[in-house]
Amino acid sequence: MNAYDIASLCNAFSLKEKERPICILDPKLKNRGEQRLALCRVGKILTTKLINRDAFVDVMNRIWRVDGGVEIEPIKWNIFAFYFRNTKDRKIVLNGGPWTFDRATIAFEKPTGTGDVLEMKFNLVDYWVQIQYLPLLCMTEEIGLFLGQMIGEVRDIDLRMTTDISSLFLWVQITIPIEAPLQRSLRVDLLGSGKVTTMLLRYEILLDYCFGCGRIGHIADECSDEENLKEVPSEATRSLHVWLRATSSPKWPFMGRGIVGRMDNNNG
Repeated sequence: MNAYDIASLCNAFSLKEKERPICILDPKLKNRGEQRLALCRVGKILTTKLINRDAFVDVMNRIWRVDGGVEIEPIKWNIFAFYFRNTKDRKIVLNGGPWTFDRATIAFEKPTGTGDVLEMKFNLVDYWVQIQYLPLLCMTEEIGLFLGQMIGEVRDIDLRMTTDISSLFLWVQITIPIEAPLQRSLRVDLLGSGKVTTMLLRYEILLDYCFGCGRIGHIADECSDEENLKEVPSEATRSLHVWLRATSSPKWPFMGRGIVGRMDNNNG
């Protein structure tokens, strides 16, 4: 049932029902509710299939072994509320993402106001993106931020010089809208000389996504984008889609990297 359906039912109330006195919530109860909500995140598993709720709760509780534990409550369909005990545990889990279940990505929302789930869009996911084939000129925090902002909202940067076979790359944690196709490259005139440098992108923990439209949240067999389905991908295109999935870099579990804590927008 959506917001429109609920509004229609409310409009069907009799005049007598609408004239009943309105109760005001006790401020103490309101404060307790707000304190619990402040430590909450709501997550949606981005798949068209209904997942096994009990299996999901069991798996995530075993993976997220934070000190205070986390309470997981099913809400509706593939949506769950995650109640953490403290901000440290919540930040550790969110910085360790993106999280997946049964090859589907989990999109998180921060509850605001009363925490109405019907108002949540679940349209953003944080990914660690490898910007590859970088020249040494680009290995600075400021240029990393500039390049990351060409992809989406930057949450973190890791400037450790790392090589993958023959390329130098850096990591940038990006908030990506799921309704937009995944970006595959960046094209930048670094010296203002007219010579364009192409930097390829790879996404860590990218499991199932659509080879047709390039979006996450469904696979090609479930895609409704008719224009993209008409195109038969070449072998090179198929190889590129597979290559977009990066092997996750070695890092300490759940710990942020680079400039976590120094960027204003990385507040968990």
